[in-house]
Amino acid sequence: MASYKAIMALVFKGHSYEEIVGLVGCSRRDISLVKKTAAARGLSAGQVAAMSEAQWAELFPDGRRAVTGAFDQPDFAVVLKSMKANKHFTLQQAWRMYVGSGQGSGKKYGYSRFASCSRSSLPPMTLSRLCTMNRAGRCWWTGPGTRCRSRMR
Repeated sequence: MASYKAIMALVFKGHSYEEIVGLVGCSRRDISLVKKTAAARGLSAGQVAAMSEAQWAELFPDGRRAVTGAFDQPDFAVVLKSMKANKHFTLQQAWRMYVGSGQGSGKKYGYSRFASCSRSSLPPMTLSRLCTMNRAGRCWWTGPGTRCRSRMR
């Protein structure tokens, strides 16, 4: 997200678009938005310097939305228990159980998102059973925050 305070300060100092882009690392669209907002509201450099965080948030609202709350969270404790009880239990089977369960009213993760969540949620010892091995016996995938160093024996 662009630093609108820094952009606004540089705009009032009379810097060009290229200078602001180079200094702040924002897009030309962000600079244009700041200029249009300042002109529409009739803001001066003194008013901008005295603005609070709430006023900045009102001028430039964050349009991003949190979507994780809309999804049912998998129960990885059950997945781990099933993996310990049955050595042939796969992540695909765990995902099918998750999707097929009628619990929760939210949406369900797709397989790839479920797999990446499981790789960051399960203990490292079980990760060696989740990774896909190539012919040389090395893991093809390393998940976020974890490194699979397993080899086939």
